[in-house]
Amino acid sequence: MPRVRALTILLALGAALALPGCGGERETPPVGRQAGDVGTVAGERLDYLVRVGNSALSEDGFFASLPEEFRTLLSAEEKRAYLDRWVDTELLYLAALDRGLLENAELERRLEQQRREFIANQLLQAVLAERVQVSEGEIADYYAAHLEEYGSEYRYRELVVASQAEAADLHRRLLANPAGFARLAEQHSLAGTARQGGELDWLAKGTMPPEVEERLVKLAPQEISQPFETAWGWTIIQLRERRSSGRTVALPEVREEILRRLTMERRRAVYAEFLEEVQQSYAVRYHPDLDLRLRSDEFRPGGRAQEE
Repeated sequence: MPRVRALTILLALGAALALPGCGGERETPPVGRQAGDVGTVAGERLDYLVRVGNSALSEDGFFASLPEEFRTLLSAEEKRAYLDRWVDTELLYLAALDRGLLENAELERRLEQQRREFIANQLLQAVLAERVQVSEGEIADYYAAHLEEYGSEYRYRELVVASQAEAADLHRRLLANPAGFARLAEQHSLAGTARQGGELDWLAKGTMPPEVEERLVKLAPQEISQPFETAWGWTIIQLRERRSSGRTVALPEVREEILRRLTMERRRAVYAEFLEEVQQSYAVRYHPDLDLRLRSDEFRPGGRAQEE
């Protein structure tokens, strides 16, 4: 797996609401892959996956550390990359202890901020678990309403970059010259399809990541999407062609994809609703003179933002 792609997905694993990213012919984890095959030899569980000094990572600890939505999506290669990242972190932590870095005020401040973020995320995950349910009836209704789409296949191009700013710049260039998509993908894309100008072969609905599908069905041929974020980076797609597959896709074939899509939509809605509820209980006030165009040093004591 390319190092950039591995780094991107591992960074994404730290985000509470991270979503699976773009796929196709590049090295995308296949949907439906089971994640319980890490710590086994000849069918028997290992007592640990890796040790560093006196610390050990168990199979249960490994999967508990992953956001739930990633647990069935990681390939063996990505699991190993995550283990390697854990080893790197433990090695650096031990080195930091040896250098006395725990006695550091800035470290304490950052740890406190991470503690707050962790607690906030625990609350959010509990609320999502309580309020986000998708019934079989809702799945069937969605299938019936989108049956025609499930009989369609799509060819598209993708362009994946690391930052939102770079994606926005490339998007402006693509709107000015849509025919230049392949060239820009070859020059800038982090995806494995870069050498092919971002081109993917025909793919049926239900076999692509939800973020891609929900945009493809709305695009006209040759139309370019707005940039959107995935676990692999900021992505832009261009629909090349759409055709009928000539067959009717049965509900069992796409049930899991519909469930993921509806769950994702429900999570987003519940997240927004819950934040609105919380805001009713606590006052939020931005300073009337706040000017985010100030330089960072002007927010510090003695800087312009402190002057009265």
